[in-house]
Amino acid sequence: MKKLSIIWLGVIIFLSFQFLSAYSSEKKPSVKAIDEETVDCNCRGDLDRNGVINPVDLEYMAKVIRHEIVPDPSLAECADLNYNGLSYEMGDYMVLQNWMSAYHVILCGKEELTLASMKIPKVKAKPGEIFTLPVLIKNYITVGGIDLQIEFDATLLYFKGIQRGAALAVKDSTGNYQWEFFTYRQIPNPGSFFYRLEILGIYEVYNNHKAIPLQPNSDFVELAVLKFQVASDNNLLGTEVPVNFYWDPNNCDENSLSDQTGNILYVSNDTLEFSFNDCDTGNSYLNRVVTALHFENGEVAIPEAPVAQVGDINLNGIPYEIGDATLFASYFLQGTSVFTIDPGKQIRDSDIDRNGAVLTLSDFLLLVRIMQGRAYPGDSTGTTDKIAYFSFPRRDSIFLIAFNSEAPVGVALFTFSCSDTQPTPYIYSTDMDIMYKVVGGQLRVLVYSFKDKVNIPVGPVDLLAVPRNQGCGLQYLEVVDDKGRVMKAIYGQTGISDQPAHDVPKAFALLPNYPNPFNPETYIEYALPADCQVTLAVYNILGQKVRTLINEHQPAGLKSVRWDGKDDSGNQVSTGVYFYSIKADNFTQTKKMILLK
Repeated sequence: MKKLSIIWLGVIIFLSFQFLSAYSSEKKPSVKAIDEETVDCNCRGDLDRNGVINPVDLEYMAKVIRHEIVPDPSLAECADLNYNGLSYEMGDYMVLQNWMSAYHVILCGKEELTLASMKIPKVKAKPGEIFTLPVLIKNYITVGGIDLQIEFDATLLYFKGIQRGAALAVKDSTGNYQWEFFTYRQIPNPGSFFYRLEILGIYEVYNNHKAIPLQPNSDFVELAVLKFQVASDNNLLGTEVPVNFYWDPNNCDENSLSDQTGNILYVSNDTLEFSFNDCDTGNSYLNRVVTALHFENGEVAIPEAPVAQVGDINLNGIPYEIGDATLFASYFLQGTSVFTIDPGKQIRDSDIDRNGAVLTLSDFLLLVRIMQGRAYPGDSTGTTDKIAYFSFPRRDSIFLIAFNSEAPVGVALFTFSCSDTQPTPYIYSTDMDIMYKVVGGQLRVLVYSFKDKVNIPVGPVDLLAVPRNQGCGLQYLEVVDDKGRVMKAIYGQTGISDQPAHDVPKAFALLPNYPNPFNPETYIEYALPADCQVTLAVYNILGQKVRTLINEHQPAGLKSVRWDGKDDSGNQVSTGVYFYSIKADNFTQTKKMILLK
């Protein structure tokens, strides 16, 4: 008896579906496009015609399928949600259920039926900045093809390229893209500032491996990533530059998606954006055009110049960053002319220790330490009773400044007078960096470091050198310790003696050339603790010998040789990296130098 009941139940279900099929048999698949709009408003899925798809519509369809109610024949098209020509069947019920769980669909002028949303987001960028702008999709259908057109003002945004978005960049185990075909083209637009791009993608074209279409996504994912550069024009500050989907009123298939079969074309649900009458599907009985895509345009917001704040010396809205430190360092060489945006604000924002004094070495070092995470804005700097002694030990070919400091030195600022109009100072030892410039006949040299915990150490050190033939003399020296505290700089005993010609070095050494980089000449020093045969030569980056500078037996002492940038034949060598190498007795060493033009 139980078995018989099961058989009868199956017969009843079978007859029920036959009834539903017969009820909908008059609904033929249209050879032309399906325009979802009715006289009043879009009804698909809205079975109670209240303008909103909600659980009442789902329950209504369930009751029809269970034959608990007789449906309104005028709503047959509203209930064909999978576009197969049949209304009120399980496929329609499942589509309606998925819509409700994935997307709250509002109809009747509020929000059209949406099976996929396309969006270009709104981003921020500064004049001259290179940035990326994604094209996003949130889809409740499987997508097998894309055809998008995007428009922007090419005088304000410079196009740099397009690449696959993350959703289309997935590769299989063989290294092939699961979405096979992706490309773009630039569409000519003569006589217009506006530039158009077309992005094309098809999930399977090669048939040489298993391709995978874009599966439904309940959140936005990347289809493509556009790369732009904002025009370097500060007049753009405070403006928004649109990046829009482009619509041709005489075309149907731009800004469209297709399913994985290619039989269904999904287009905008706003039929005012394109020519719906041109959506002809007469080539195939199964073809459909479904108005179910929502599009949202994007823009590039170029913000106003930010309000200045302490530490934001370049006024980009970000205090205590490398740009602020670099601009601050430039001030010590060139003066307040480096502040070109709003000099008054920029100068006030240099009071990093907030003691009322602006543009000091202490402020500069405190900014650097804040960048390194070793200090905080407003930390006290002040002074210290530690002394930085300096002297000028005699060297044959250089004017050398030696230090013997009682505390680590964080920054030192030197001012020289030089007879040469283009002096070339250089760091003689230590890991410190150097910036220098000749201003008003004075050579200003800033010895500093942005590297963490790098300073001029305590004790004797040969610090800075200038070629002696450039006729430089020290006029002024300002020093702060590694905490930003002002130190006294006193000429006196440094523990580094003069090096007369007859003094003998204690060890072989090859010293850094100076200047480096150089143009047109540089000097190379080396130390010989004993008489010996010496070979000193210059090589190019390929290891080929360019010039032999020394090849002779020499007495002990500190030596210097000049290279004028020419090879052994007297020809000027090209710009680039070169190496100088010494062999003296059993000692060999090589260093690098750079020739600039």
